[in-house]
Amino acid sequence: MPTPLRIGLIADSHVNRRGELWPQVFSAFAGVDAILHAGDVFSPQLLDELEALAPLTVVRGNGDFGSEDARFQEECVVRFGGVAVALLHDFPSPARRGTDFVRAQAAKNEAVIETPSKSPKRFQLK
Repeated sequence: MPTPLRIGLIADSHVNRRGELWPQVFSAFAGVDAILHAGDVFSPQLLDELEALAPLTVVRGNGDFGSEDARFQEECVVRFGGVAVALLHDFPSPARRGTDFVRAQAAKNEAVIETPSKSPKRFQLK
């Protein structure tokens, strides 16, 4: 039987400076195999702190525009063994194709992590 993976998931951290993220996050993420950040980081310094714990995948939130940090992706699909996880920070913008991306991933029966949580429920995952 394969060893289970532990994935740390965080979004909307809204941290402006190093050391501002709650210490409980670092305790909870100790020993995780990977970290997914679903956007609104605000400070790339936080990415450094999270990367010190585990490999990090991060998508850009509306609060992250203007950051030139190459670690930000607009949207992505990360594979953990046989499981694909789609990651997106959805927000209203004519330039974003968030809804189409999320629906396409849901149609493939892949896990979808979409923030912000106030997003309206658009469809049912199988």
